[in-house]
Amino acid sequence: MIVDNQENQEKEIKLILQLLNAIKAKHTLSVQEAEEGKEAVFKRVEEKLGRRYNLTATRRTRLFRYWPVAASIAILILSSVIVSIGIINSRQVLTAQAPIVVEVPEGAITHLTLSDGTQVTLNGGSSLTYPAEFSDNREVCLQGEGFFDVRKKTESPFIVHTKQFSAKVLGTRFSFKAYDTDHQAVLTLERGSVQVLTDHGKDNMILSPNQQVIKDSHTGKLYCHEVDAEDYTCWKDGILVFKDQTLAEISTILERRFNVRIEIDSESIKNDKYVASFRKHVSLDDILKKLSYQRSWTYIQKDGKIKLVKKV
Repeated sequence: MIVDNQENQEKEIKLILQLLNAIKAKHTLSVQEAEEGKEAVFKRVEEKLGRRYNLTATRRTRLFRYWPVAASIAILILSSVIVSIGIINSRQVLTAQAPIVVEVPEGAITHLTLSDGTQVTLNGGSSLTYPAEFSDNREVCLQGEGFFDVRKKTESPFIVHTKQFSAKVLGTRFSFKAYDTDHQAVLTLERGSVQVLTDHGKDNMILSPNQQVIKDSHTGKLYCHEVDAEDYTCWKDGILVFKDQTLAEISTILERRFNVRIEIDSESIKNDKYVASFRKHVSLDDILKKLSYQRSWTYIQKDGKIKLVKKV
């Protein structure tokens, strides 16, 4: 009877091996791991059968002779293998879902490509939190300043969240500046359209190219006006443009660009406004020379800090 059923029993063994192969294919096991798995099943079945029946024949003869018992043991072993792989894959899924946080030190600019193809440039002192893989929703969290070139997906809007407000887009290019330490959050649209989203929903608006929205963190009010978007997005290329910005505001920008501390020792010069532009790779020393030219202040470099002092 055992000899007559050998062909059927061999098919059953092949089924178990096919199951191991299927597990390999579905769970990305290497060839070596799969072969080790097969060998482990044979070995553990033989060990259990050997303890019960004191086997001494060849592996193939032993497995066919005691197939009913071997099959039961093999199925139990395979079940444990499947459960183990399931646990491992669950851990992998949890790991994959953990958000990625990119933090850019002051004095640096970083370029990122997200899983949907969206290009992001982060300015110094900024951070971006995003998933390794986007699902149905494409949402990221920004602290600091970022330029977004969003890959268009009509069925999946792209949303940038900040503490001040959020921006919802389908496919567009815009700069979003929202440092926690700044008193304003600024969004400038270069191309496409952006929907501004507020917590209460009352001030929601849709921007067109070359429009800028500013939110004052003290009053909570939103202001929208026309600008030349390039003046507010060229920072990503290393260019600095100041348009009616105060010396205090410019000092903060220079701190982030050059990773240096700047102190203004006189309240009377903090609110002086400037219009200037500086090409890529210009030195901090050259910028300060130009800004202070024919002004009532000068600068001193000492102990790794820069102090802006009023001329005597």
